Amino acid sequence: MKTQWHSGIKTLSMVAGAALLVGAGSAFAVPYTYDPTVGLTPSAECNSGNGYLISTSDTTLHGNNASNCFGAYTGNNNFGPIKWNNDYWYQIDKLDIAENGNNQQFSDYISVEFGNATWSDGSWSFNGDFSDWGSFFLVTKAANDPGWAAYLFDDLAGLNSLEGTFSIPWSAGNSLNPADLSHLSIYKKVAAQVPEPGTIGLLALGLLGLAGSRRTRT
Repeated sequence: MKTQWHSGIKTLSMVAGAALLVGAGSAFAVPYTYDPTVGLTPSAECNSGNGYLISTSDTTLHGNNASNCFGAYTGNNNFGPIKWNNDYWYQIDKLDIAENGNNQQFSDYISVEFGNATWSDGSWSFNGDFSDWGSFFLVTKAANDPGWAAYLFDDLAGLNSLEGTFSIPWSAGNSLNPADLSHLSIYKKVAAQVPEPGTIGLLALGLLGLAGSRRTRT
């Protein structure tokens, strides 16, 4: 009986340990790896519930959360355009933050103001021309494993400025503190050009004239 009792306790301990490991695994999932030829994938989409410590509320545009987000990914976003749904967003600008405690920013159009001493959150703004943008990704890079995440904003109607907030939800290495921002990038997608009514009318008249000339020849 004593042997059976010890065996039962041992089994319960193993089950509890396995449950803890499963719980820890779900809380601390392995960051995603980005393949530029494949692009952003549904498995790394935070709206699917499988995101790695990120959410659409990490970044905002005029008080509104991002419409979608992807990551967090390992490494650095030192690639070409961002690919998603067989379409491309191209980098328009990148802000670099100097290291070694120097809050120096290098960018033509992007600026950041930090909300605390660790540079893990704050506000951002873009002062360039975005009149032809259909949507854009705001990419935050901090640490390396995970390293970066991409946040989509696709509702720019009526906006005359681009500004919002950001926060880094992941930590650097084994630290429990959020990682410091290394750089912030913006990738744009140009809006589809819709022909003006006058252009459509001229095209229709041209087609009618072409059809009439063919009938006259016949």
